[in-house]
Amino acid sequence: MTNVPGADADAIAIHNAFAKTVQYSGEGLRVPDVGVVLDGNAVVLAGYIPLTSWTPSAAVISAVKSDQPADPFQGAGSSARMVKFEILKSALPSVPGKDDEIVEVSGIDWSVIDITDREDIGAWHLIVERAA
Repeated sequence: MTNVPGADADAIAIHNAFAKTVQYSGEGLRVPDVGVVLDGNAVVLAGYIPLTSWTPSAAVISAVKSDQPADPFQGAGSSARMVKFEILKSALPSVPGKDDEIVEVSGIDWSVIDITDREDIGAWHLIVERAA
């Protein structure tokens, strides 16, 4: 993971030091639609023509988990937590979607509730909640 196109050097260093293996499923795994034309024995790409798409059921990728206090709010018992995963864009072929799932090695299942495109570092920040 030391040479990831489009990723910031600091993001790569953080991932090399702290990333853990997770199982990912959902829209982020959608392989973009590509039109393919068979020309005799050769395959010719016809550009981006939405003919079919394919989404694997799950993939094993690496992600950096962050668990920190959520933004403060008014009222007693301000103990909410914000859990998010940082995933390098190179790990997912498409934009992540809400309700995509991340499963930790420990078996904890998370559902994506918010997505931030961190184009500046070449990563996605996915805020999650425990899956039901």
